[in-house]
Amino acid sequence: MAATSWFARPTEIAAGDVALAGDLTIPPGARGIVLFAHGAASSRSSTRNRFVAAQLADAGLATLLFDLLTPEEQEEDRVTGGALRFDIPLLAGRLARATDYVRGHSETRKLAIGYFGASAGGAVALIAAAARPGVVRAVVSRGGRPDLAEEALAGIMAPTLLIVGGADHPVAEWNARARAPRLREAHRDRRGRDPHVRGARRAGAGDPPLAGVVRPVPRRGEPDRRAAAVRDRPEPVLTSAAMHTSAERWHAMPDTGYSSFDATVDKTNRILKEIEQTFGWPKSRRNQSYAALKAVLHALRDRLTVNEAAHFAAQLPVLVRGIYYHGWDPSRVPVKMNREEFLERVQQQLPFEVDGGAERVVQAVLQALGHHVTEGEWENVRSSVPRDLASLLAPGVH
Repeated sequence: MAATSWFARPTEIAAGDVALAGDLTIPPGARGIVLFAHGAASSRSSTRNRFVAAQLADAGLATLLFDLLTPEEQEEDRVTGGALRFDIPLLAGRLARATDYVRGHSETRKLAIGYFGASAGGAVALIAAAARPGVVRAVVSRGGRPDLAEEALAGIMAPTLLIVGGADHPVAEWNARARAPRLREAHRDRRGRDPHVRGARRAGAGDPPLAGVVRPVPRRGEPDRRAAAVRDRPEPVLTSAAMHTSAERWHAMPDTGYSSFDATVDKTNRILKEIEQTFGWPKSRRNQSYAALKAVLHALRDRLTVNEAAHFAAQLPVLVRGIYYHGWDPSRVPVKMNREEFLERVQQQLPFEVDGGAERVVQAVLQALGHHVTEGEWENVRSSVPRDLASLLAPGVH
């Protein structure tokens, strides 16, 4: 049955020092509202999100579709190749501000709030849900990137559903890896029925949230290679004690800003420390590990296309991403380099000599970064460079 065309009224959301354009739809008798966090290459005009919003409105749910970036920021982002649209903490903060807007709006302040995030918007929705643990009642991520919201997963108190397309194997891997031990796994059978999700709808305020990955359904005639692993995997359980501890922590700190900053500082220091351990450098020589990290990141960044560079950057800790983008000129990439030229470029950026030369520096840095970048992304990087260079860009292989 076709969805009813409910009237969407233009609205403006104050998000710090910027105003975000949005479309608010409130069908008669609505008891809840869904806020949309669109993907990195999308906007509130996304055909898919508008279709989903229309279906939700037809089911009696209010919806708010809004742009996470202003028109000026979108133009800046087009020029810089994605620096803003992949700034997940920034966008999550704006979704949290939109949530506050809904709570303060006379027509929506009594409505239960849910999030729907697509692609990178899935990570945005998860982080924002952790920042508003007593406010957000449910989260749905479609083809999302929960691996980009890893630091916030333990703080999510709402029932959460991660949906992955049957042929979207890299995204399915990211979703599977991102499941926190405190989240219970839900599986959907071929007919689309999910008893755990039905249970989540009935769950009261004191019940544990249910979350999981919807297992990709194989195409007709394709063997289900994941079935045995899924069947044999032990089901983690979220205890009431763990929930209580998590709730106390997140209520005491309603905004994820400081915790995310502390976490990314810690991750960056661990990367530098691992590089230092490879060469036996003391911490007092951290300037050398920083120089090594910077040299390799800049050589790799400049070898990639604008889009591939942005996808790779999205998986880096925030501070490392800043090092990666510093001084970048997207109008001059990609710089064609084979293995020898890549190593020469790295060596030119090093103000000191290293045993094993630039190749050992590259190996050490990639090994340290390997804990933060998925194998699927490394494969994408290797597929975009010459074969001799691709053999060098393989963390853990050397």
